Amino acid sequence: MCLTVVRAEGFSIDLSVDKNKIQAGDTVVLTVSLHDIDIGADGIDLLLANLSYDTSVFETVTQEDMQTVGQWGGLLYNANKNKLILERQTPSKNNEDFLQIKMHVKKDVQEKQTTIQLVEPQSTNGNSDISGTEGSITLKIQKTGMNVWVVVGIVLVILLAGAGIGYGIYRKKRKEVA
Repeated sequence: MCLTVVRAEGFSIDLSVDKNKIQAGDTVVLTVSLHDIDIGADGIDLLLANLSYDTSVFETVTQEDMQTVGQWGGLLYNANKNKLILERQTPSKNNEDFLQIKMHVKKDVQEKQTTIQLVEPQSTNGNSDISGTEGSITLKIQKTGMNVWVVVGIVLVILLAGAGIGYGIYRKKRKEVA
């Protein structure tokens, strides 16, 4: 009888944002984290992935919009292919944030839901390539500006207040004449 032991190595990507209410023209800071790291004794020291987002909602992300966190560095980002690679100074097996990305919402975006993903994450432990679990977050872009009925209400209040002041002046002048 022969027994073969297979070890499944992997990790997960988590995404979070810095604000709950997002409107057209806003900038959202996306924090990217590593979790559930199980890749052997050495840990992760290299990460490759593809950034996926709706270009009708967000302006094009550039490398200047990205900032590594902690001991992560060596960031390279190809905006044409949305591919990124970064490395860690020393391998890690700890859950940690490793990247922040500024996502600029376009000014003319209407209310809608949109998803940002980090797909096809891969790493190495020095001995083999390891695929990770993709991370995604769904955001709701909310309406901007005032509701048209609020504007109508404000205009009516101004007009009625003006009419009331005008009528008061009229009554006062009428008494003076009489």
